[in-house]
Amino acid sequence: VILDLKKTTLEADETIINIDSSFSGVVIYVPKGWLVRQRLVLSSGCQDMRELTEATDMTHTLYICGDLSFSGLELRD
Repeated sequence: VILDLKKTTLEADETIINIDSSFSGVVIYVPKGWLVRQRLVLSSGCQDMRELTEATDMTHTLYICGDLSFSGLELRD
């Protein structure tokens, strides 16, 4: 699954994406400067491959929640 959020904005203070995945891969493209928190049950890997930036938006947070069974998650920008 590929989810491209690069041309979106966060209006609410907290936005939640729920992921339940088994035996697959998930890639989420996130705009630079977004604050992303993970609340995942993992039996596989999760990589944040985004470049760190000092211009992080601390007023909005994207929460990635869910269960990844034998699935990988990558965050990219």
